[in-house]
Amino acid sequence: MNSPADGSPTARGTIRRAQWLLLRDARTLAEDAGAAPLAALLALRNVMVGRRVAMVCSGGNAGEAELRACLAAGV
Repeated sequence: MNSPADGSPTARGTIRRAQWLLLRDARTLAEDAGAAPLAALLALRNVMVGRRVAMVCSGGNAGEAELRACLAAGV
């Protein structure tokens, strides 16, 4: 399984999806590192069902190119 931190195309896609979900649902613009905790939770969704979790979302340094990629992931 590709982890959100391994840099693979699948992992980058998971992080972009997490960025999109944070932007859409939490109204939070996070850079890729800030969205990584949510991406990890999404990757482990079946394992984490029913558990109480907390995550830290940090980093609002997303640039224009990163924001465009995030918005494209949500389309």
